Amino acid sequence: MINNCQDKETQLFPYSGAAAYLRSRGVVLAEQTLRRKVCEGVLPCVRLGGRTYLQKVTLDQWIERSHVPASRGPLTDGVNGDDRGN
Repeated sequence: MINNCQDKETQLFPYSGAAAYLRSRGVVLAEQTLRRKVCEGVLPCVRLGGRTYLQKVTLDQWIERSHVPASRGPLTDGVNGDDRGN
């Protein structure tokens, strides 16, 4: 992480730091997956001095947009154990 930024929202992470930060937030992604998401345009990045960084605020926003609610158990309708509206 680049520490010279006073505002925590503007923190920049190299791929390894971004992966570690995401793990701390409960999202497990390999550095290579982050690289692919940057190349695909899914995650915007900042390039400084030939290096690529991801902003903390961007990672937080991506987590919020990509969040899938936890499962509440199997879907059942009480008929043959199927509650998918079939």
